[in-house]
Amino acid sequence: SLQVDRSFDGAVLKFMRLKKSRSLMDVAKKVGLSKAHLSRIERGVSIPSAELRKNYLVACGYTPSSFKNYSKDPRRSQAVPVRYKLDIIIQRLSEDQIRQLFDQALHLTGVKNV
Repeated sequence: SLQVDRSFDGAVLKFMRLKKSRSLMDVAKKVGLSKAHLSRIERGVSIPSAELRKNYLVACGYTPSSFKNYSKDPRRSQAVPVRYKLDIIIQRLSEDQIRQLFDQALHLTGVKNV
């Protein structure tokens, strides 16, 4: 069976929560989990189960099927800020890789590292 990459589920969920102006604490209470646990999901540290994702979406005021619009649809998925996805990727990099990324960002912005 084809394995679906769920790496950016947290970024999509964070975007959807903020789009509805819901606080992490509010959603955590509604789904019965700690704020820290939901934060780990949004940061991509842990991947939510399908059931938790559904409960999260309902707590934010969405239908469970609305998730695939932002995670699969090529146009709508562009609405999810790249910054959220980059935060997830950075966690998977080594310190050396982060340094390389940082140096590249300095080069792109013209900022001088001290």
